Amino acid sequence: MKAYLINLAHETERLETQREQFASRGVEFERVEAKTEGELDKFRWWCAVLRPPVKGELGCAASHLECWRRLLESGEACAAVFEDDVILGPAIREALQKAEAWCCEHPRAVVLLSDHREKCCQGGNVASANTNFQLRVEKTEWDECSEGYVIGREAARTLGEKEAKTRVPIDYWGYFAKKGWIELYRAVPASCSQDKARFASSLGERYVVAGKGRRERAWWMIRRAIGKLLDI
Repeated sequence: MKAYLINLAHETERLETQREQFASRGVEFERVEAKTEGELDKFRWWCAVLRPPVKGELGCAASHLECWRRLLESGEACAAVFEDDVILGPAIREALQKAEAWCCEHPRAVVLLSDHREKCCQGGNVASANTNFQLRVEKTEWDECSEGYVIGREAARTLGEKEAKTRVPIDYWGYFAKKGWIELYRAVPASCSQDKARFASSLGERYVVAGKGRRERAWWMIRRAIGKLLDI
């Protein structure tokens, strides 16, 4: 199974950090050039909540789509995808092996390797490596975590076909599961995390409604209701 690491060309320091980290964990990766705003002209975006598109979310989605395309071209059954703000836990190799086996049996599966419900950031709350390590793959409706996951071939194919209908950020996995496009699972315990402190997003900030004026919040709620009606 191949592992892909999404990385912007100018983020050379991040790349070197990840080279050292992946080597220390015994995991090889293939670098994937992250997409930027200028490369997204053909990327059709309309969100289910009808809120403004955000450069960071567009670039992130297009970058993950590139990883799925490479998986389909490779002919392999599944692939691991990482973003360059990932922190790998000591048990990452065992987790990847078991997630790979799961996706070979369930080609429509996406197995999340991190767990933001447990505040899996800054390197905390990840499984330690020991001879008793056991990976449980549990079905989940939780919809975050894109810094580390394993995706089956059929899940990649289906999501790739929906490229023109991307309506939510790429880490809203629960949305894709609800639409029946994928089978969503989570690896338990978590084997990687996200370091938001050291690796602030360089793609752009998300659109945030909280803190906006009352009228803008009300209009956003109206757009969201309309978006759900149109989301077929």
